[in-house]
Amino acid sequence: MKSKQPARAKPAPAARPKIVAASTSRRVATTTWRGEEPRRTVIVVHGWKHVSAALQAAQGAKAAVMLISPAGASYTHGAAFWAAIVERAQELFADVDAEIVLDCDGAPGHAMAAFRVGLKIVAFAGNAVAATRLMDIAQRHDARLIERPQALLDLIHSRDPLAACQALLAGRES
Repeated sequence: MKSKQPARAKPAPAARPKIVAASTSRRVATTTWRGEEPRRTVIVVHGWKHVSAALQAAQGAKAAVMLISPAGASYTHGAAFWAAIVERAQELFADVDAEIVLDCDGAPGHAMAAFRVGLKIVAFAGNAVAATRLMDIAQRHDARLIERPQALLDLIHSRDPLAACQALLAGRES
């Protein structure tokens, strides 16, 4: 007669780790993944003409602005294009309080490319696991990963981007 061996208890499934973005004080200083509202006027820009107009208006109004690319612009323009815009903006408008952001949609590879070419702020809409890894990479490049902020103005259909930006910034001061 065969002896019955006691049934082995199946090990309990391992609990999935909870992903908490910006969980350490070191990360908090360099990342703003979810929930932080920008303290700047957010304007969607589609190229150098729009960036220049927005920065001229911000300079005149002495206002802080965040200029963000269209959603998913890393697919069409690429990180190097936006890096060139940022470099030119820093040369010509060094006295303006502005942040220029490339939106990488949910493409972590595009965000990594943005950090490699020197962009300091990248909007990312991917999952939390990828975002956590990207925050570590951003930290090594002294950069930030943010969620796409709500824009107050999109310059895509503006016939006079400078006037549109001036009107927006004049209304924000009051």
